[in-house]
Amino acid sequence: MFFKLIKYEWNAMMRRMLPVYITVLILAAFNYFLWGGPLKDFTERLNASENSFLMSVGDFFRVLAAGLYICVLIALFVILFITIIQRFYRGLLKEEGYLMFTLPVRTGTLVTSKAVVSFLVMLPTVFVGLMSILFLSGNGVSELFTSIINGCRELYRTGMQEVPRYVPHMILYVLEFQVLVVVSTFADIYHLYLSMALGQLSGSHRILMSVVWYIAIGIGGSMTSWYLLSAALSSAAFFSPLERLIEGIHLSAPDAVIIAIHACLLVVLAAELIWLIAEAIMTNYLLDKRLNLE
Repeated sequence: MFFKLIKYEWNAMMRRMLPVYITVLILAAFNYFLWGGPLKDFTERLNASENSFLMSVGDFFRVLAAGLYICVLIALFVILFITIIQRFYRGLLKEEGYLMFTLPVRTGTLVTSKAVVSFLVMLPTVFVGLMSILFLSGNGVSELFTSIINGCRELYRTGMQEVPRYVPHMILYVLEFQVLVVVSTFADIYHLYLSMALGQLSGSHRILMSVVWYIAIGIGGSMTSWYLLSAALSSAAFFSPLERLIEGIHLSAPDAVIIAIHACLLVVLAAELIWLIAEAIMTNYLLDKRLNLE
């Protein structure tokens, strides 16, 4: 049943996002042809001509196309944000909730399916945005990314030859950061869900109170993460077990800087994970025990 919910939610969200993806890519292609593609020579000859009217018309369409692309690119992420909110609010807190809560699944499964699909839809959204920028920019950005990748490879080879004890830590940093991004993204999604679950308790002021709760929860989460990070980094009791753990998995004896970087990543990850679990539990509880459908 969980995967059926995933499929249903995915289809519902992609019906909203696919037209935006196509629009972004079309406008990126159109701008490429106007600014750096086959029409570049034509526009340059037009600007070099003495016909001021044609020059003005050409510049107007180029600027208009660029402005439309920027607006649609911004709208891509705004629409994603709004869609995530609407799929939860309309699906679980309004009339559609009467149908959803009759399904033979737990409330947590309903919420989790929406959170998972929201995260998955973010991936093609970011990919489309980056691809449109790369396509619009021609070879310039592609060459930049190629240089960065080659530089990372060279740095890795140099590290393996000259400072091999740092390379495993660099790999761990990347893995820790990737896990942190995933957990933080889910925490942000549940941040929205919990805010709406609390806001629906306010009756006729649901939207306003959801915004208030969103701000309040955001402040509370930031303060909690900062407190945990400060407490961990100032405590020797935290560093000693971490150092023994790193030595225990045969990564060589680390220095203070290496441990500090690991500590920052792991503490922030732990704070985000705790906050995610707390948000998920509170959201499920409110929808189970305090749900007020419109």
